[in-house]
Amino acid sequence: MVINSLYARDPGWLFEPGKDLSAVRRGKKVYVSSRTRPWLVHVVDLEKGTCSCEAGQHGIHCWHLEAAQYAETADNV
Repeated sequence: MVINSLYARDPGWLFEPGKDLSAVRRGKKVYVSSRTRPWLVHVVDLEKGTCSCEAGQHGIHCWHLEAAQYAETADNV
C-alpha cells in the first residue's frame, strides 16, 4: 500500500520542493525513498524504531523514521 497521506498532510520539515517522496508499508516495516538518492530505499522498522539509513545504523533518529511514524499516524486518521 502506498501511503498517500504523506502528500495530503504536508509538514514543511518533511518535504522539499521538487523532490518526490514515497513510502510503502508492509506489515510493521515502511520502505521510504531517499530524497537525495532516488534509486535508494530505506527500510524503517516501526516496532524497533530503527532505519537502515546511515544515520539509523549509528542509532541516530533520522527523518525516514519520522516520515514512517508520521505516515502511520496520518494513515490511521
